[in-house]
Amino acid sequence: MVELHRQNLKYNKKKYKEVKKILRTRINKNMPIEHIGSTILPNMYGKNIIDILVGVNEENEMDKYSDILIEFRRIQWRQ
Repeated sequence: MVELHRQNLKYNKKKYKEVKKILRTRINKNMPIEHIGSTILPNMYGKNIIDILVGVNEENEMDKYSDILIEFRRIQWRQ
């Protein structure tokens, strides 16, 4: 069963900034990293998972950074 929670935008914004900062130090300072998904929408219910989109210039960059992103997605944040 999936539990849905009312989004806490202030908390989500803070966590996204932390995620972005960590990824920028591990990957590439100039790589676009965007916050997407239900956690950016007010009055929306969701699973409290902060979805991000990381942009790459070349397809081969996906392989270069995939291990870091897979490792990173296992981190669980608690309110």
